Amino acid sequence: MKKVILILLAAVCPLLANAQSKQISEIFDKYEKKKHVESIVVTPSLLGFMLGGEDKEAKDLMSKIKEIRILNVPTNAIENGVPLRQILKDELDKLIIKEQFARAVKVNDGDELLEVYISQNDKGALLFLASSTAEFAVISIFGKIDKEVINSVMNGSLKLK
Repeated sequence: MKKVILILLAAVCPLLANAQSKQISEIFDKYEKKKHVESIVVTPSLLGFMLGGEDKEAKDLMSKIKEIRILNVPTNAIENGVPLRQILKDELDKLIIKEQFARAVKVNDGDELLEVYISQNDKGALLFLASSTAEFAVISIFGKIDKEVINSVMNGSLKLK
């Protein structure tokens, strides 16, 4: 019986990770089409190109990252009388709860708030939610999010040239 359960878990876990990435991608796809929203998508081929050089450690780290997506919503973006940033934040909050993301960091510095969320599996996503009086930004990093990737992001050693 234990073997059957383990086999089922092994089969289902990648599907759950893909579901998280898919839901986040759907949110990004929806909002990047809206007026006043800035969107950036960094693909693996561009990541490799931007790295350049011979830094093997950086290349190994970047090989774990499948995609980086960024949304930036200015405070003045309104939809149906509601700030678009609030609509996006509410949608992300629901996803974070539903998919059981773990909050790794919360920094409140005056008018600025940064929250970092990590998916509960090693093939999911890392989400950054940054809010200020001027804008709301969301950064998602998809791929094999392990301790090495998290440490590199948190200490600022994940840099692109």
